[in-house]
Amino acid sequence: MVSCLSTGTSRKTVLLTTALIKAESKDGSYRVVRALLDQGSQGSFVTESTVQYLGLDKTPSKQVVIGVGGDKSATAKSSVILTLRSRIDPSVVIKVNAFVLKSVTALLPTTKIAKVEWVDLTDDDLADPEYYRPNKIDVLLGAEVYSQVIQEGIKKNITGSLLAQCTKLGWILSGTLDVDQTINTTRVTVLHSSVEEDDMLKKFWELEAEPPRKKMLTEEENKCVKLFAATTERDSNGRYIVRLPLRNVDPAWAVGETRSIAEKIFKGLEVKFKKNEKLKEEYGKVIKEYLQLNHMTKVPEVDYNNEKAIYLPHHAVVREDKETSKVRVVFDASCKGSKGMSLNDNIHCENVSSSSGTQEGYNTTTYSLAR
Repeated sequence: MVSCLSTGTSRKTVLLTTALIKAESKDGSYRVVRALLDQGSQGSFVTESTVQYLGLDKTPSKQVVIGVGGDKSATAKSSVILTLRSRIDPSVVIKVNAFVLKSVTALLPTTKIAKVEWVDLTDDDLADPEYYRPNKIDVLLGAEVYSQVIQEGIKKNITGSLLAQCTKLGWILSGTLDVDQTINTTRVTVLHSSVEEDDMLKKFWELEAEPPRKKMLTEEENKCVKLFAATTERDSNGRYIVRLPLRNVDPAWAVGETRSIAEKIFKGLEVKFKKNEKLKEEYGKVIKEYLQLNHMTKVPEVDYNNEKAIYLPHHAVVREDKETSKVRVVFDASCKGSKGMSLNDNIHCENVSSSSGTQEGYNTTTYSLAR
């Protein structure tokens, strides 16, 4: 894998071809992964975390990855068979043998870039609708796959600096673009990968002499890891969907009744709104934004009296020193229910994940009281 890195004062960056693809997991379901299409690579690669995410079985296969100047840049100890399906055309299915590495490249693009508006291409046409946002690469697909998906059809933007190529995965983009914000340095990455089996015996002792030390997980930590692997998904836009790591199958049973305390706190909030019209307006904007971004959804009428629902009180935190939004909505998952327990009391907060992140990241996924 050849990587070329340069720095300078230019406010432009080079965009490499990426695509969101559906990958088949061990249970037969398909999950969205982000791939880099590299026709300069003789092999295909997948990250270890993606293999675990899909639950795939690995096959021992020691391979050396050749980098810049013929140097050995990495060693793959295993490989997997990936079954990939196009998001654009579900009839397109590709099987590829991919070598497993800890990582295949850095975040791409290396910095946020300005989104390009095409006259005759929409986000739905693109292989990677969020090509302009830096994000991790799960899979690197080499020349073998590139030749299978490429199709006739090339478009250029007005300046001619960006090229769109039609593929079975959607239109892929590459070329030079302006960065989204002023930065002092830019990085350019060019990839070329090859795999060879030479010198494997020579390197075997070096690789195996000091096996990595693995931290022994506690029973609670193991539950967290298994729960995360079994329930985490990615939507069609490549965003992760993570479920609450609950200690109890029925948290409402452990917490007890929560609606009355949520209503009481909300009525207190309405009193503040009557005294402060500006607060009411700003608070309403935040709630509407949550709805528009699908960070929260309206509870169906059939669930109004759902005994298994946990209601999260919410209140306003006002920061006058903020230049943008001065009002922040805070959901209180630490509020105790009728049984003296809170939702946070029933969430795993182990060392394998950030306890503060767990509490803050999951609060808005359960029922919250809104009018």
